[in-house]
Amino acid sequence: MSVTTQLGLLLWKNFTYRRRQKLQLLVEIVWPLFIFFILIAVRLNYPPYEQHECHFPNKAMPSAGTLPWIQGILCNANNPCFRNPTPGESPGIVGNFNDSIISRLFSDAKKILLYSQNDKNLEGFKELARTLQVLQSSRSGFQLKHFLRDNETLSSFLLTNASFPEESVRQIREANVNLEKVILQGFNVHLKNMCPSKGGRQNLSDYVRISDPEVAARVQQIVCQAPAAWLDLAQEHFMSNLDFFRPVRRDVHSDPEAVQQVATATNNLLESLASLAVELAGMKSWIDLRNEIVFLTQNATSSPSVMYQAVSRIVCGHPEGGGLQIKSLNWYEDSNYKALFGNHNSSEDETALYDNSSTPYCNSLVSSMDSSPMAHMIWQALKPLLLGKILYTPHTPATQRIIHEVNRTFQELGVFRDLGGMWEEMRPKVWDFMENSQEMNMIRAMLRNNITASFITSKLSRTDWTVDKFSHFLSNQVENSHQPESIVTWREVFNETDQAIMSISRFMECVNLDKLEPVSNEELLINRSMKLLEDRKFWAAIVFPDIAPNATALPPKVNYKIRMDIDNVERTNKIKDAYWDPGHALTHLKICDTSGAVSHTCKMSLSKASSER
Repeated sequence: MSVTTQLGLLLWKNFTYRRRQKLQLLVEIVWPLFIFFILIAVRLNYPPYEQHECHFPNKAMPSAGTLPWIQGILCNANNPCFRNPTPGESPGIVGNFNDSIISRLFSDAKKILLYSQNDKNLEGFKELARTLQVLQSSRSGFQLKHFLRDNETLSSFLLTNASFPEESVRQIREANVNLEKVILQGFNVHLKNMCPSKGGRQNLSDYVRISDPEVAARVQQIVCQAPAAWLDLAQEHFMSNLDFFRPVRRDVHSDPEAVQQVATATNNLLESLASLAVELAGMKSWIDLRNEIVFLTQNATSSPSVMYQAVSRIVCGHPEGGGLQIKSLNWYEDSNYKALFGNHNSSEDETALYDNSSTPYCNSLVSSMDSSPMAHMIWQALKPLLLGKILYTPHTPATQRIIHEVNRTFQELGVFRDLGGMWEEMRPKVWDFMENSQEMNMIRAMLRNNITASFITSKLSRTDWTVDKFSHFLSNQVENSHQPESIVTWREVFNETDQAIMSISRFMECVNLDKLEPVSNEELLINRSMKLLEDRKFWAAIVFPDIAPNATALPPKVNYKIRMDIDNVERTNKIKDAYWDPGHALTHLKICDTSGAVSHTCKMSLSKASSER
């Protein structure tokens, strides 16, 4: 039988069988199609993972500066990956976080310090006060009517609401005024404070002198006996009719040279104040920082990711969503998620005991960090950095020259610890200056005056600030019903600054800045390191094997080795998964950049170079 005949019989048999078994035929046709459609559905709903090129922010070494170094630690804790090259990859640029709020805040503070070196405001205030004294002495005197606006309503108010006769009103209008004191301090004066018998600090006669003693006594009596509501109404009515700078602008024939000097001093002061206002209006870092701090305060109980994004915006300049997370098949082994599942050493999981050598704030902070698994994981990663020690051996004059340079990085951080004490000393002086100083009262008076306010408004035309905003910000009234809720006053900024500085100072008291500890030899160094490891207070150890115990000079070539905790470095004793991997920095909260050899090698290299100078 030929092959063709056999093939034909086989096909006929197969066809006949399928025709009789129709259900089996249907299953054999539908089943592959069903599998095929499942694969298509999976592909449509779960597209293949496309891994683009990854640009990781570089980690600045301590040689780049304390702030870039700390930013590199915090901003790379969650290992963000970016599609496009980061700024730090460009030649000559060290940090990737120059657009962060904290970096812009330091930059703005530097600009203010540099600007203050050439600022002429203080000289302007002194010159204006001097010219006002000259103008005051050159005339027989300024009268209250010289300060009243055209079409003033103060006279009618005194006639109707205070029941003064017309003659008394005329004498009040012609009362002699101390020009210097009115212009420099008049804005801060309230009628409530002009009654010494009720605890007032000032007297009405300090500013105006009424020729008739009876009228003067009656005015003083009304000020002391009138209810507070009436005094507020009288104060508002009185201030609305005043123009502090009208006597300066009007034509005074007795001494035009003195008037010209006052006008010149006023113009110079306005120019310098307007320049300072424009400089301050262009600095938005403190506004952004305040908004983020308010957000953190209002969302203190939010998820850790929300909190981390806010902190990232402050320190790093981008939210955590700005970078993509790289998935790993060995996520359990390569990350600290084991801590979330309780798979960590029992010695590290013990409840922190109260430390009598520390402050109550620090003990409360440590207790709160151990309150949840996520906070515990973060605390275990940061504890060596904050409380850890750097051991070194041998302890000789030669090694001390290098170690002294290493310690400079931590000495710079010590400024934040002393910041609280310095602020406590300066705090009352700053408050008194903002509330009662002649300079601030003069600025408030200028902002209330139409002529000077118009000049400053023209200078602020290209900024987001206005004269009204500055006036509300500098207002020294505790309760101001006319003040918009969105405008922040200097009192709020002062109180928030006070809380921030004291919080930073208290936190820095919890950080061990005395990190360098000498040990006689390497054997004792290992023993001491093991004890510190039990409390996770071991950061690193530095051994100088070629320096004799009694050496006083450094050799031409200094050899050293850095010993670290093996749990904080990449393991090499097992085969890793064979797929594309961005590197050992993939692991979350892996502190290889904080406890690793690279950071300490940078410190040692710079210290050796500095000690040889």
